[in-house]
Amino acid sequence: MPVGIVSSISKSILVIGLTLLSLIIFQETIATLTFFIICVVLAGTAYLGNQNNHMPHLDKKTYLGILFTIVSSFCAIATVFLMIKTSRELNPFVSGYFWEVSIGVFALLIGIIRHLFTKKKIQVVKISTFIKIALAASPTLIGTGALAFAVTLGPVSITSTIGASSMIVTSILAHFLYKEKLSKNQWIGIIIVTCGIIALKLTA
Repeated sequence: MPVGIVSSISKSILVIGLTLLSLIIFQETIATLTFFIICVVLAGTAYLGNQNNHMPHLDKKTYLGILFTIVSSFCAIATVFLMIKTSRELNPFVSGYFWEVSIGVFALLIGIIRHLFTKKKIQVVKISTFIKIALAASPTLIGTGALAFAVTLGPVSITSTIGASSMIVTSILAHFLYKEKLSKNQWIGIIIVTCGIIALKLTA
């Protein structure tokens, strides 16, 4: 699936999930209108998921892509929720640090498990390649730290909504980097989801 579509679906599920958890667990108030807007976001997400992706580098297994995106989104909800709880009860930067470290630890475990079952070795990269990967990945450290700090300043629904605006950025980057030129209908779906998520912020 195109990066922009995956980003829109995952971000909408993440925002809605965190908004509902903040209502249930953190007792944060949510306006009645919010539930109507959630339905709009879900409708926009479903609309995006049903769009055909005629791109040569994609295998067109759209429903499998949607399944993986949903699983990923629910894992992200659990992870971000735990990060928020840790940030509020301990320290946001400690929370962000352990989040990033845990990614490396679990990636290594996945590599080991894959090797045990498939005999595929963990790929070894050159130092120069490692440095390039580290530089490309480094902005996420700033992003994680900023998110961990932001959730100590305001409601989860608002911080997660603002963060969800990244779907527009990823769609634009994918357009230029991967030549994923979305159709007019797909852009309409992304705009509907984005507007719905912004509306969530205004009514939360």
